[in-house]
Amino acid sequence: MKRLIRKILREGKYSPERFFRKLDRISMSVDPPYYINIRDWGIKNEDHMDYILKKIYGDNIKISGRSIYKNGNEIYWENYIGYWKEWEYDDHGNNIYHVDSDEKWVKKKYNENDQLIFSVNSTDFWKKWERDNNGNVIYWKNSRGYWSKYEYDEDGELEYEEDSDGYIDDNR
Repeated sequence: MKRLIRKILREGKYSPERFFRKLDRISMSVDPPYYINIRDWGIKNEDHMDYILKKIYGDNIKISGRSIYKNGNEIYWENYIGYWKEWEYDDHGNNIYHVDSDEKWVKKKYNENDQLIFSVNSTDFWKKWERDNNGNVIYWKNSRGYWSKYEYDEDGELEYEEDSDGYIDDNR
């Protein structure tokens, strides 16, 4: 009987260090969908959830509803049934990668002027853009063989367009 009483008393003790070690362990092992899986670990308190999410994404995040932001960019979102999306950005804030719970992803590449020049997705569909010195798209093509080319006047106005379907609009 004494053992049972001691066990009950020990279970009633609250050790913050032990509890935060538990949160640290959860942060190292939990996978998306984070909100659902963290709750499955028995964590219901929002402050404790925020602690775990900051361990995963860093202290400089903003949590709003089921979205997480870093440097003003959304880096994670999840709905109530477990569908989620996660984004990565370069140092200029350009979205360079995103993936979702269906394992669909897109990778993007930008030029030195932060303009999109290449994109490929999880189905191997890709697009490539070429730009002039003013940033205008002068040519693009995709993995299906479709292409378009463009020419602009000195004011940046489109004056010529042609595509792989045979369409031509010539206003030169």
